Amino acid sequence: MSKTDTIKYMPVMERPQWLDYVKLVYPGVIYSKKNSKRIVTNRRTGRPVIVSNRNAKGQEIGMMWLFKEQAMQQGWNPKLGESYKIDIKIWQKDNHRRDLDNQATAILDGLVKSNVIPDDNCFVLSSLSIRNCGIDKENPRAEIYVEAFEND
Repeated sequence: MSKTDTIKYMPVMERPQWLDYVKLVYPGVIYSKKNSKRIVTNRRTGRPVIVSNRNAKGQEIGMMWLFKEQAMQQGWNPKLGESYKIDIKIWQKDNHRRDLDNQATAILDGLVKSNVIPDDNCFVLSSLSIRNCGIDKENPRAEIYVEAFEND
């Protein structure tokens, strides 16, 4: 995320008490952490080091706070022993080739770091779907639906 980019806060509706899901929206393009690496020289040793791109790192922090705020507004409270079904819909900004699985990984990392879900391993996630919903030049975004249910 560059200095000129701003996060647009979208209104989030409160959920009724009886619903066990939350809808989160991340406005903007999702940067892949895996494909956003760069090589820098360590000043102390002089050796090259691979580090995450500033855009991807900044997005991860912004995503964490945005997801946390939206989840709190909707009264989301994950409980131990629950499983989660996650549905991700992504609208791209342009025709640039992007890996959906890497974008989903960035979103899942944001969900875990914001404590929306406790972890993203196979014992916690029972279902994960990712959909590319096409191009929206005016409003590229990711909509994330997290549904909780008790384990049997």
